[in-house]
Amino acid sequence: MRNVTIVAPALLLGLALPAACAATDVKAAQAGDKVQEAYRLRIDGKVDEAKQALDAEVAAHPDSAAAWFELSRLDFYRSLREGEGGKGMDQAQVEVEKAVELAPDNARYHAWAGQLAMYCAIGKAHSKKMDDVRAQMKKAADALEQAIAKEPGRDEARLLLVYLYGNNPPDLGGDRDKAEAQVKALEARSPVLGTKARCDFSVEEPAERIALWQGLAEKLSQDPAVHENLAHEYARSGDDDKAVAEADRALALDPARVRVLLDVGLALGHAKSLDPAETLVQRYLDNAGSEPAALRAYGQFLLGKLQDMKGDKEAIGAALKKAREIDPYCWFTMQPPAPELFEAL
Repeated sequence: MRNVTIVAPALLLGLALPAACAATDVKAAQAGDKVQEAYRLRIDGKVDEAKQALDAEVAAHPDSAAAWFELSRLDFYRSLREGEGGKGMDQAQVEVEKAVELAPDNARYHAWAGQLAMYCAIGKAHSKKMDDVRAQMKKAADALEQAIAKEPGRDEARLLLVYLYGNNPPDLGGDRDKAEAQVKALEARSPVLGTKARCDFSVEEPAERIALWQGLAEKLSQDPAVHENLAHEYARSGDDDKAVAEADRALALDPARVRVLLDVGLALGHAKSLDPAETLVQRYLDNAGSEPAALRAYGQFLLGKLQDMKGDKEAIGAALKKAREIDPYCWFTMQPPAPELFEAL
């Protein structure tokens, strides 16, 4: 059994779910105008202004679950900045637990609480605090189970449970039977969701994974999520041309899906296919005008990182400067954080 494999990069950056199967969460129609404004400030890269607005909002309206939820997302994002450490993440966890307390039927809040606990477990694992890891993994499982109990269509929570139950030993929350149950639930909901869950849980051979997605692409040729997932599999297997071709098919079917270029570019970068990775990331930046500042900043960093890996040692410094100008809290790793951070209230 593998060690603490709490989440995978593909899941963190983009679930590549079919639009028809996106979760029907309780939107924050209840969120006040000031919370919505704070969210927009954060998305535009004005993170400190958003923080000030939300601190003032929860002080004035401590019973606003939406304000606590958005404050949790913001403080988690701030914690990713170099040098912030784990304090901000711990604070984000306190804040989402407050949101859950105020709105216990909101599945989205439970799901974020679960995912945040998984991130906290990663941090505890790095510091070898295994009792704390176990506690966080239990907290994650409980919150994610609550999310799907409140809303059975909360698909990202089910996928996270597949990872949690399927990729960890029993003393860290692993349970193969529970993982299989979640896979079957996703297979019943959608062939795309089911294929993704099945691959993530029990299909390790790249050729077999590709064959599953190819078969689904023949049946669902107009589904951009299928082609995006197939692009990821080709990238991981080292088939650069097919990875780019499938990313282009996904984008052609859904022109708003520009983030596929960043996602697949990152996957190619992990596979050390640096030239096609750089090309896709540059294309993303050329078409990312309406994307969140954090992702545009990350794209600048990733472009510089790829150029640095190719031998241009001056590129990374210039890229970091551009990234910080777009969003001063941009993170500099090869694994971007959860897509939930960029979902509208």
